[in-house]
Amino acid sequence: MFNVLTKDLKKNIESDYKNRRFFMIFLFLLFLFFFITIVLTPSFVAIWSEKKYVLTINDSFRNSFSSKEDEETKEIFDSTNNLLAYINSSKPSFYSTFMLSKVILSSNTGIKMTDILYQRLSSSTAIFTIKGVASNRDSLIMFSKEISSNPIFKDLNLPISNFAKDKNIEFSFDVKTSI
Repeated sequence: MFNVLTKDLKKNIESDYKNRRFFMIFLFLLFLFFFITIVLTPSFVAIWSEKKYVLTINDSFRNSFSSKEDEETKEIFDSTNNLLAYINSSKPSFYSTFMLSKVILSSNTGIKMTDILYQRLSSSTAIFTIKGVASNRDSLIMFSKEISSNPIFKDLNLPISNFAKDKNIEFSFDVKTSI
């Protein structure tokens, strides 16, 4: 096919095309800018006024408390913190509870536990009191040896009166533990 257009005419057409494309992109961006400005300006104004409103409410709320109410609130928080500290100090440590449960789970089938009590003696020692029924003397002896062989449990107090019966022995013993 023939090329009927001259080089100069081609250049003019290409530059005209580039100019029109640039102009259309510019118009699109200008339209986009105005559209975003028109849409976002009310939102910005609404957010700014809401922020100002919230700050004034916050300031009035802060100023509404008297120093007497602050002192009462502080006393309530202090008494609650003291109560929580007492409750926290009276519960057994995780490690000693874990070791006791490990011993109980590994105990023989001749032992049936009825009560496990915990008493904290000091910040570093506590006593577990274990009560239950043993099917015979041998199972009670094995159970007490399992507990005393564990290094976390120190002083096992197993009264001789627990061995008075031969079968269905009701037992109760104390074991000290370090926390």
